[in-house]
Amino acid sequence: MYGKGRNLAIRIFRWETDEPPQIFFLFPGLHACRLPRIRWHLVFFLSMRVTIEKDFRFEAAQQLPGFPEGHKCRRLHGHSFEVRVAVEGEVDPATGILYDHARISRAVEPLLAQLDHRFLNEIPGLENPTIESMAHWFWERLVSLLPGLTQISICETPRVRCLYRGPAPSPSRS
Repeated sequence: MYGKGRNLAIRIFRWETDEPPQIFFLFPGLHACRLPRIRWHLVFFLSMRVTIEKDFRFEAAQQLPGFPEGHKCRRLHGHSFEVRVAVEGEVDPATGILYDHARISRAVEPLLAQLDHRFLNEIPGLENPTIESMAHWFWERLVSLLPGLTQISICETPRVRCLYRGPAPSPSRS
């Protein structure tokens, strides 16, 4: 039925009057619900942690000056890049979502407008536009706009990608 780590669905009730339901908190995660003219129901509001990922694409040219002379990536070339933005958090029981996917688009699309069909080396912060530096560039611009941001993935080919999960934690001082 429900295995370890699975979430129970929230049961939705409909009632016939304008009188709101009465909720009684029995203990964290379990509530008794008395609906007008309807018998008692137990409703489980267990936390539901999810990750939302949204993909974006842009085309751009680049040169990678850190590569040795004669390396193909040092020459001017282009890619069809894919950016995947991942946010994580608790589902709001009232709406049933973490947050509107359009919120991710509103944060990412202005950045894509700066990069699409451009020479990446001319973009401030991307003078050496490796996928690693691009992932960091996106992170720095999105972390304050997207609460719960957990990962940026940049793909330059279908088989090559970089996953960035934010800055490394500081070593603890003893």
